[in-house]
Amino acid sequence: MIYIKEYGTKKSCTNYVKLLLEYNFKDAVVLSNILGSKHKDYLPDLFEDKKHWMKEVKTDLLDNVISEAIKKSLHDDIFYVVCVKNPYAWIHSYSKFREEKKLTVAHMKPYIEIWNKSNKQWIKELLIKKPTKSTYIKYEDLIETPEEELIRIQKKFRMQKKHNFKNFISKKFRFKFNRLRNGTDVRGIKNIFLFRRFTKKNFYKKKEYLDIFNKRMLQEINDNVDPFIMDYFKYTVEK
Repeated sequence: MIYIKEYGTKKSCTNYVKLLLEYNFKDAVVLSNILGSKHKDYLPDLFEDKKHWMKEVKTDLLDNVISEAIKKSLHDDIFYVVCVKNPYAWIHSYSKFREEKKLTVAHMKPYIEIWNKSNKQWIKELLIKKPTKSTYIKYEDLIETPEEELIRIQKKFRMQKKHNFKNFISKKFRFKFNRLRNGTDVRGIKNIFLFRRFTKKNFYKKKEYLDIFNKRMLQEINDNVDPFIMDYFKYTVEK
């Protein structure tokens, strides 16, 4: 098994990345909330404390698979992936997740602070300190050049692909996949499925999400977004 511990803020494409990696590569097991929540800080000192992080997750992963993941993590023998979406698109997605009826300027600073805090911690503690064991995946790259991204990750994590790469973004695509891996094919277990829809490719490519922001909202984002993170992920400021 090749274990990949996943991190990303809510609504930053973590479910999509899990689907892509487990469907396209042999023996890939993406640890979403095993070893701690995928949405929280990288805290390796808590990896072995199963009782601590198992309180927050429900999983059908076999005990021996979880034990092996813990053991490998303690020997620095797992990989890490940080999923990220540009701050403007992320605020759009996150506000829909929060079911905000109307976005205002007042939402911008607290939202962008969430984006700043998590991504900065993952950059400093994982991407910079563990360059050979970690990488990041930008949602924008996945919808622009998905095969190139998968090839890059395949080389980075030394994985073997199962078949010709399959990307799951299309206008009407809907896929059933096993929410919690147990070492079998993602389509191999009945009655343990979760529907996911991956659409709106052009919505993001054309940056239509920017339409929800007025000038004051954009300025508030730009005044509070961390330039270190923007530079690291090679994101540009929208005006």
